[in-house]
Amino acid sequence: MPDNEIVSVKQPRHVSERLALAQRFVETFGLGPELKILVDDPLINAFEAAYAPWPLRIYVIENGKIEYISYPKNCTQDTEGLKAWLLRRFHT
Repeated sequence: MPDNEIVSVKQPRHVSERLALAQRFVETFGLGPELKILVDDPLINAFEAAYAPWPLRIYVIENGKIEYISYPKNCTQDTEGLKAWLLRRFHT
């Protein structure tokens, strides 16, 4: 988070709740419309089954190819690597 505040949310149980969290992420970090955020249907969790992203892994998929995978350390997610990747990708 921008001011290093702790994020705590209830586990979403519906697609609409996951979409709302994704929208909050986009707004919090000022991501533009060129970046598409995808969410898994919590009843199916196809992406989770295929890639095991839980609990703190972030994937960037571009043109059907995984371009970036974040890896948690000490049960936290350092987003600096993701931020650097996004800046290189969209500001070059």
